[in-house]
Order: sequence, then structure tokens, then C-alpha cells
Amino acid sequence: MPAEPGSMKEEAHRMSPDEVTNIINGGVYKDAVIQAATVTVQSPPAPAPPSDPWVRAVLESGVWTHAAPRGVEAHVRHATRLAQRLADVRDAAEQRISGDAWADPGFATRFADRVEWLLGEPDGALDLYPAEAGVLVLLPYLYQVHRLLLVSSHLEVDPTDLRARPRAAGERARYQSFLAGQHLLVSRAELRPEAAGVIGWWLYHRWLAKEEKGADQLAALEAEIAGEGGPLTEALNPRFLARILIGLRLGPDVCNPEHLGRMEADQLLPGPGRQRFRERRASLLATVAYSAAAELTVLPDTVVQHTGVPGAVDLDGVRRTLDRMAWGGSPELPVLKAVCEHEAVVEALREHAERLDGLLLAVGRTLPDRIAQPMPPLPTRVSADGVEPAEGTFTSGARFRLDDRRVRDLLTGTQLYKDRGLAVRELYQNALDACRYRRARTQFLERSGRPFHPYEGRIDFVQGTDDDGRAYLECADDGVGMGEAELRGVFSDAGSRFAEQPDFLLEQAEWERGGPPPRRPPPPPGRNCGAS
Repeated sequence: MPAEPGSMKEEAHRMSPDEVTNIINGGVYKDAVIQAATVTVQSPPAPAPPSDPWVRAVLESGVWTHAAPRGVEAHVRHATRLAQRLADVRDAAEQRISGDAWADPGFATRFADRVEWLLGEPDGALDLYPAEAGVLVLLPYLYQVHRLLLVSSHLEVDPTDLRARPRAAGERARYQSFLAGQHLLVSRAELRPEAAGVIGWWLYHRWLAKEEKGADQLAALEAEIAGEGGPLTEALNPRFLARILIGLRLGPDVCNPEHLGRMEADQLLPGPGRQRFRERRASLLATVAYSAAAELTVLPDTVVQHTGVPGAVDLDGVRRTLDRMAWGGSPELPVLKAVCEHEAVVEALREHAERLDGLLLAVGRTLPDRIAQPMPPLPTRVSADGVEPAEGTFTSGARFRLDDRRVRDLLTGTQLYKDRGLAVRELYQNALDACRYRRARTQFLERSGRPFHPYEGRIDFVQGTDDDGRAYLECADDGVGMGEAELRGVFSDAGSRFAEQPDFLLEQAEWERGGPPPRRPPPPPGRNCGAS
């Protein structure tokens, strides 16, 4: 191009039709030269960040850092596309069941967080293939969508209508058959119609779990996966996916040979990249993470038993507690930390932690024989010592409110013991347990060199008639009394034996054979009595 007048000394001479010579500041250049004061380069705009939280979470998941770089980028891209499809299905299903009082929209996020927590810091030791990482990343969202599809697919039973319909047929008839065994909750819903929705939806969730429905919804989920093909398709095939999803709710039974034995220990997946999938390892990891996330609808019945009563549980408060809870403490003994707005939630989370404790015990026993691949250092036990009441709400989990009708039915009816002879035997057994517990305490004090009082043990039965003319039988013993833990364990689960709450008899026997002392010191001595 010709130079502007007064600019740099630049001349161009056309020597021949095929040759151009440029002279710039005295230098001669035979190649073409372009000089410009400003150069503008246009490039495509950066892609906007994903708008849906699920898609962002999948894209940014820390699980990917545990995968070896064997085409992991392609797996991440495929996983994010699948997450968007799952989010679309989620939104449609949630609209259909907008009235579900037990909806738990934050569960998938909690589940995904627990998977990352369980795997720990990436150090390459797990040797995850990208396909395995993709399954662990997507599984919380696959599970949530599967549950939503299941809940929304049987609404023809009318979950909150707990009345018996004489001409009911099909699914409604099966639902009514289930309701017939839930007399206490159904009766409460009839007496307190404002609680019928909460109780009805909970019973509906339990009916779905009992009926083991979900095959049709799993087929719909598989169609969504197949509609977005990619490198994760083989790892998410129906065979793997069904078995892993079923195992999540099995608890310790996930380790049973009948279930775990049907899974692949190590399989080479079809397709490029020579991806492998260790199904057993993935199932056990996912089941532990699922339990640690605490799904609302599988919490112990203590929560629903405190609906439709004075001072009832606020389910929004329960959801806040679950979404904010965390696992602290050491990796070997994590401590569940949760701030609860109701006494029943404290009890439910403590019991849930005990279930997780049992699952970890079963998994720990299974790993040496069934899992040949590296595993993250799983906790040996968990503690619920960090579960506490919200400030200004209540002071002790042992003082939670019980449904007065349920207690009256238990105390005045025959639900505990239809055989009076069995009731007498149970009185004696509880007294004997209390005496054994006190004897264990005395032996503990003696062997540890602490002051103690000699103890023999005494149980007395007194039969008579009270002032109202009713016959009674009283059993009194000089064994231990009952502290807060015993009251919580026995009275909230009426009919259980006192000694069944802590495994103190087993621990005592092991200690007497030279093993470790009991984990929890026995309560102080007291008087334990019962009447019938």
C-alpha cells in the first residue's frame, strides 16, 4: 500500500509482473510486507458458564482429579451434556410432584459432596479410569432423577387420600393394602387433617420402596443416557446402572454375596481407549457416600412419628439441617456435625449414624476378600457426637415429644406382649440385664484399682392388688439405673430389651477373656423395676 505523505520512507517499485520490492528505511525486502499501526484480531466469544447447578457441579467435580489422563476431557464433556439432560428431566418431574412434602431437592448435591469427601485428596493411588470417575460423578444426579421419575409415575393412587375405597383396584388397591398396616399414622391423619398431606406423602414413599418399583423409570433413564451418546455410554449401561442404584439403599446387605457376587470385579469396556470399570468397588464407594448424605425419606421413622402432633417437626427445618450438616473429625472416626431444630431430628440423625456405622463394618469385612483394587482409606466407625440442638430450641435429645396416642396404645393395649407369660419373662430378663450390667461395673472398678462396693445382685417379685382392685406384678432389682442414653434407646423403641441398646454383654465377655474394656462406662447403680 502507498505510504502516507510525510510518513516513514517507504517506496515500492514494480520490477516485473511477478516481483515486488519494498524499501523500508533504507532496507530492501523482496517479500510482501504489511505495516499497520493497529491490528484488531477477532475471536469467538468465550462460552458462557453453565446455568444449571448440576451441570456446573459435574464440570467442576473434584472426582475428575482422581482419574488418569486417558481421554478424561472427552469424558468430562460427555458428563456435562448428560447432566443437562438430567436437569431437564428433573425440572419436569418436580413440577408433577410439586406437592410432595418430603421432597429433598438438595440431596443430589449432598450425595456428590460425600463422594468427593470419601475419595479424599487426589494422589493417584485409586487409579480411576475416566469412565469410572464419570460414573461416580454422575451417579448422585442419576439417582435423584430416578427417584423423581418413580415418585411421579404412580400418582394415580392419590397418595394423600388415606381413606379406604371399597371398589379400589390395581395400584390403588395395592396402596390401600399397604395402608392397612399403618394404623397409627392413618388414624392420626384422620384426626388431624392438616397433617394428612405430610403423612400421606411419607406413606407413599415407603410404599414405593416396599413394592420395589422402578424398572419402568430405569428404562426412561436409560433412554436419556442413550440419547446423548459418548465415551461414558458403555460404563452407564443398564446392567451396571440398575445394580448400583439398587445397592444404594441396601445398607450392609450391599455386601451380601447374592448382590455383590453378581457384579463385575474388573471389566474391559467396549470401544476406544481401553477403559475399565470395577463395578464392585464403585458400588461400595457409592453406597457409603449415599448413606453419609442422609436422604430425607429414608431417615428413621422418628421423624414422621413427630408429625401431626403438638410441637410437630417442621420439614423445612429438617431440610435445612440436612443441607448444612457436615462430617468433621479425623478420617478414621468422622464426627457428624448438625444443628437440629427439633428433638426428633437429633434422635433420627443419631440412629442414622448408627446405620452408617453398621454399613462401614460390613464393608470393612468385605474388602479383603472381594475388592482387589485400591480403595480410599474408609472410616472404621462414625460418631454422632456433633449432632446438637439449635440455640434456644431444646436442651436434651432424651426429652423429645412422643405421640400421646401411640404411648397410650402401647401401655394399655396388647401390642407389646399378647402373651402375659412372655411379659413376665421379659420383666425378669430386663432385671437380670440390669444386675449383670452393675456386676460388670463393679468388676471394672475392681480391676482398675478404683473404690467399689461388693455386689451380689437381687431380684424381687411382688404380686398383689392395688387400691382400685387391679391385680399387678411388680419386679424390682438392685442393678443399674437408666441414664439418658438408655432412656433414648429403650423408650423411643418401646419393647426392646435394656441390654440390647449397648452391646455391653458382648463387650463384658470379651473383657473378661482379656480383651479391651467396654467402650462406654456403665451407668451408676440404681433401681430398675417394672409392673404389669
